[in-house]
Amino acid sequence: MKQAFTLVTFLLFVKPTLNVLRNISLLHLGGTISGAAESATNTTHYEAGVVPIEDVIQDIKPILGKYANVIPKQFMSIDSVDMTLSDKLAITQRTKEELEISDGVVVSTGTSNLNELLVHLSLSIKSNKPVVPTAAFKPNTAYDADGRQNIISATILASTPRWSEDNNEVVAVVGGTIGLPWGLRKEDGYFEARFGSSMGTIKRGKLYLNDISDCYTTEKIDTRGYSPAESLPEVSLLTSYSGFDGRLVRLAVDDGVRAFVITAYDDGYIPDKAAQVIEKAIEEYNIPIVAASYNPSIPVEHARVKGMIPGLDLDPRQLRQLLTGYILNGSDRTIIA
Repeated sequence: MKQAFTLVTFLLFVKPTLNVLRNISLLHLGGTISGAAESATNTTHYEAGVVPIEDVIQDIKPILGKYANVIPKQFMSIDSVDMTLSDKLAITQRTKEELEISDGVVVSTGTSNLNELLVHLSLSIKSNKPVVPTAAFKPNTAYDADGRQNIISATILASTPRWSEDNNEVVAVVGGTIGLPWGLRKEDGYFEARFGSSMGTIKRGKLYLNDISDCYTTEKIDTRGYSPAESLPEVSLLTSYSGFDGRLVRLAVDDGVRAFVITAYDDGYIPDKAAQVIEKAIEEYNIPIVAASYNPSIPVEHARVKGMIPGLDLDPRQLRQLLTGYILNGSDRTIIA
């Protein structure tokens, strides 16, 4: 996508297909969007993922039908914080299968793990068809539940042709914000698309798209050699703090962990004792260890510890997914750096 979209240009290229409804698979994983609480006013204490997706969309089927033929598929019923790498591989495999038989896929899941799932899907799925994850901040039983509107918005985007190109086929829609994976950040009750990752907005059923030609993208990875049932590589996420001595790094290395993301102070600073342990681990095992930032407004651009890889302004959990993807792809520390 090499030019900015305005509402006028959007309407021009969509007009020829307005009378042809596209087939969209709604792949449901669980999360707050299908959560249930004891009362309609309870939005903090609830069980995630217990409401079937058919029940979630029952009242909005006529609205969805204006935009696409939506086929709901109940794939999982989990809280997104419990999502494992095996789960992500299974989700990727199923999403690819759905793309073979549909024009696009909407993935309904939880907000907690949305950023990580976005990165994994964007790394491992290559298709000209759209994949649009969405989520909700309030359970389905809440009187002001936001999940149904988010599913409508995701369906509008997934059923819109010609935008899912240049390796940008995976984007999230929550609260009307359309965000590419790398700059999307969860805030208190909403998602914010930062660092040029805003792809646009959906307001009152109308889609507004931005130019995303300069947005950060990565090479795709191939996960076909891995099964969700087999033992998978572990990437540990550790945090630096005052007095951090690196013992957790050594314990993890001794336990077989061969990749780390470690949050650092400011532009990559690590306490000296920990820095010595990290440097030795890199020398002994040639393992990738990435320095991530506490604060995305202060990117890690320099390797303050010999051998560490600067994580720039990427979110630590997203960096962990990126590093996991490279390891699944068979990349060594030199290629990752």
